[in-house]
Amino acid sequence: MKKLPFLFFALGLILSACGAAATQPVLPVQTSTPTLPPTLTQTPIPPTATITPLPTIPTFTPTFDVSTIVTVTPAPKAECPKEISKQAFNLDNIKWQGNDYNQDFINYIIDYLNSGGSTKNIILKYPNPEFIRHEDLTGDDAKELIFAYGIWVDIFKCVNGKYELSTISTVDTAQGSKIIEITDINSDDIKEIIAYFDGCMGSRCPSIEVLGWDGTKFKSLIENPFSMVEGCSYMINAPFQVEIKDIDNNGTSEIIFQNVRNPWPDDLGFPYRKATRICMWNGKNIALQKIQIDEPYYRFQALENAEMAERFGDFQRAAVFYQKVINNKDLEWFTPEKRMYDFWIYRSNYFYSSGEPTPTASPSLQPDPAEYPSLAAYSYYRIMLIRLAQGQESEAVSTYQTLQATFGADPYAAPYVEMTTTFWESYQSTHKMYDGCAAAIQYAAEHPEISILLGFDYYNWQSHFYVPADVCPFR
Repeated sequence: MKKLPFLFFALGLILSACGAAATQPVLPVQTSTPTLPPTLTQTPIPPTATITPLPTIPTFTPTFDVSTIVTVTPAPKAECPKEISKQAFNLDNIKWQGNDYNQDFINYIIDYLNSGGSTKNIILKYPNPEFIRHEDLTGDDAKELIFAYGIWVDIFKCVNGKYELSTISTVDTAQGSKIIEITDINSDDIKEIIAYFDGCMGSRCPSIEVLGWDGTKFKSLIENPFSMVEGCSYMINAPFQVEIKDIDNNGTSEIIFQNVRNPWPDDLGFPYRKATRICMWNGKNIALQKIQIDEPYYRFQALENAEMAERFGDFQRAAVFYQKVINNKDLEWFTPEKRMYDFWIYRSNYFYSSGEPTPTASPSLQPDPAEYPSLAAYSYYRIMLIRLAQGQESEAVSTYQTLQATFGADPYAAPYVEMTTTFWESYQSTHKMYDGCAAAIQYAAEHPEISILLGFDYYNWQSHFYVPADVCPFR
């Protein structure tokens, strides 16, 4: 299965709440103290892995300096065939291949244009006008003819006095495409194509493509196009909304796209949440700047929100959500069995609010006693990392001590406490985050069971699929 941030608070106020064990409220999730370590059987445990040496990565993503933008070299001034307005344009004899024109269509367009055919005739008579545009994409004072259909964006460009097919951008398994906008998104004085693809053979998994001229050729400007975590184009489900505007007033435009709650009456992907991805020009590519996601309903979702904020350098927001994991009594517990019951409730309310009876929860639905201590202990660990990353070592010591006092004897939290201790001991020997992270990641690789409640194929496809390196993102 393919897996797969804004409220600001003062970090010192948030983190001071967990400074001492005596004042730290701990959520009573279970009614009795467990006597045996947990056994998780809902999902197979991933195989034990080894890690390679850690790369050195920056803690913060540097802000793009718009003053460094260099305008792209325009293509040489183009000469196109002289148009004959009365030249007939007829697609009746063109064969279709599924929903897409095949090579016969491409050949016909090239022959028509090179024999004096009018681009105006093509635009007027093309059966799907929303799929065709006529814009200068290279700065050569000649407009390119652009078609978006099926899995392709075809760009017909004048080269040496004749039209030729300049590029075909393909998206595997796409069933439809549409040009959203053609605009100079990165202020390099050359327009780019922003196009939509339905990239999962149906109503889910749409993606965005941005095609631009680099001075010699057209190429994709999207960074990590199909990464659920870092990608700028890939969404969980459709439909979704796209907006292109300069939200930071720096002269370049951002792509803001947002999926909506899944409207289909099945449990695929449940529980899912509305997510907004904000993508911006970083000087080289269109890259993901941040993800904003709905407020959590389940406890594991608060952890997801925290890590999402942390990933994009918003430590204050991350600390807020880690504290919610620890302290918020209103967050729901989750098990695969409860997931099906909760989906039944959702489906009844969403589709059959007037006629469906309210289901009765089965008495067998009980919280996993491992969930709260595991997620809370891990959240203390991540708060400790944040404090160290910000140079607040005394606060990190306090958080470490609180973790040990609160969960040091809890068998369910044991792997997370041990991983924290492993990190702490290695960090204390050198006072370098790199060394502490290397030890924690190695521990996670040797104890793959810790990933299950963090995000190993347990919740849904919107959740992050944990790998050992995820437990310590600081270098």
